[in-house]
Amino acid sequence: MNKIKQFFSSFSIISRTEMSTKKALLIRIGSFVLTFLIAMLLCSLIIKRNYFSIIGVLFKGAFSRPTKLIMDACLLLGFGVAIIPAFKMKYWNMGANGQVLMGCLAAIYWMLHAPESLPDGVVILLMLVSAVLCGIIWAAIPAIFKALFNTNETLFTLMMNYIAIGIVNHFCYKETKYQKINIG
Repeated sequence: MNKIKQFFSSFSIISRTEMSTKKALLIRIGSFVLTFLIAMLLCSLIIKRNYFSIIGVLFKGAFSRPTKLIMDACLLLGFGVAIIPAFKMKYWNMGANGQVLMGCLAAIYWMLHAPESLPDGVVILLMLVSAVLCGIIWAAIPAIFKALFNTNETLFTLMMNYIAIGIVNHFCYKETKYQKINIG
C-alpha cells in the first residue's frame, strides 16, 4: 500500500497560468491525433475492420444530407439553450436528457392522438406547451426532493433519466406493437 501512495504522491496537478499559444495549440492537435490513433487501434483489434472505412461511414452519415446536419445542429443548440438557466443558477442538472425525453413523449402523444378536427397550428401549439410542461414537471420532482429532503440533485436527476428512458421505451414498444409506424 505504501508503494502505491508513494507512486501517486509523486504526481501533482497544478494549473498552468503561463503557456504560449503555440504550445497550447500543439497540445490540442496532439490530443486530437492521439485520440484518432487509439480509436484506430481499438477498431482494428476489436472490430477487425479497416479504421478508415469506419471513419468514412461516420462522415458519410454525418455530412451526406446537409438538412439532417442542420436539423441535428439546431436540436443540440436548442438543448443547450434549454439547460443554460439551470447551470447559471448553479443547479447541476444531469437530468436534462430525461426532461427532454418526457417533453418529446408529450409532444408525440399530441402528434399521434390529436383529434383530426384540430387545425395543425393548434396541434403544434399543444405539442409545444405539453412538452414544456412535462419537462418542467420532470425537473420539479428532483427539485422538490432537494428542497424537502436535501437529496443529491446530481444522482437524483441521473436516476430520473433512467426512469424516463424506461417510460419512453414502454410507450414506443406499445405503439409499435399495435400499429406499424413508418419512421423516415
